Amino acid sequence: MYCGDHYSVRKAQDGSIETASFGLGLVVLIILVATPYRAIVAHEFPVLSASKLPFQLTVLPPDTAGNRSADNEKEVTIQLPFGVSGLSSDSIVIVGGIFVSVDAAGGMKWNSGWKSPGLFLFPEQKSTRIDFTMPRKAFDRMQSAPVDLRLDVAFTVFRDTDQHSLVLPRGEFAISNGGLCSIERGYVPNIRCRAPLRRPPFLLMTTDMANTKCPLQKGEAPASPGDIARGWTQNGDSDPAELGISPIVTFNLYLSHSNGGFGTKFEGNGVCPGTRILLSNPIPLFRNQFAMQLHALHLSEYREQPFQFTFEREKE
Repeated sequence: MYCGDHYSVRKAQDGSIETASFGLGLVVLIILVATPYRAIVAHEFPVLSASKLPFQLTVLPPDTAGNRSADNEKEVTIQLPFGVSGLSSDSIVIVGGIFVSVDAAGGMKWNSGWKSPGLFLFPEQKSTRIDFTMPRKAFDRMQSAPVDLRLDVAFTVFRDTDQHSLVLPRGEFAISNGGLCSIERGYVPNIRCRAPLRRPPFLLMTTDMANTKCPLQKGEAPASPGDIARGWTQNGDSDPAELGISPIVTFNLYLSHSNGGFGTKFEGNGVCPGTRILLSNPIPLFRNQFAMQLHALHLSEYREQPFQFTFEREKE
């Protein structure tokens, strides 16, 4: 059974196979009962040798500390930080699928099945993080000794095309392939657009925060040159128009750091009249997969720390 342009697949809790068709980002789940999902991924994302990869990932030291636990925690999140390098200036990578396999002492094994992280990699980006969850029982059995971890990564490379600059005006304005837009104020200012029938296949907004015309908020430090922020929306070319009560669809473009850590959202005024942005329409070039081996890894060092409430008594 086949549907869509790009695939990510995972094994569901009931044993069925869920295949996510994400034609340039739109995810549609289809239940496949007896389909060899590994073969689907292998066909849709041919294996690429390390020497031919368009980018490189290098594991970094853990950015979490300690090993606190919660009695009611049924799953544990592992966060693997990576350094990113080698991506050309006009390329964008979307990591559409990951498969994690863990081998521990005593013959213990565990794997995640294929998951869809929806992870973006941009040319200016220096780091990223790949997260996965595992059952608490499996984590408890494997955390006391180093393990070997294999990470399979399925990705699609896009070329950034049709770039054009725009100084954001006050009021409503038109953008190519995006309909009519305007700045929407709020806790996180953004650009809100109205388009006929469907969103654009891939619309990308880029700006250097050092050149923003927005006033600084209280306590906010000015951005440094090269502090890039991006926002985007996607929709598959082959997807039908979203017919319904209204023939108009709306979408929003929010700015996010692309080289300021692990995808931290801007909370300041990143979008305002007078700010110059770059709009573009990336197109897919090719898709592949590769595997990397991480040896003698201590899962407890990369564990996301459970959220804990703390209370302080007011001084009398």
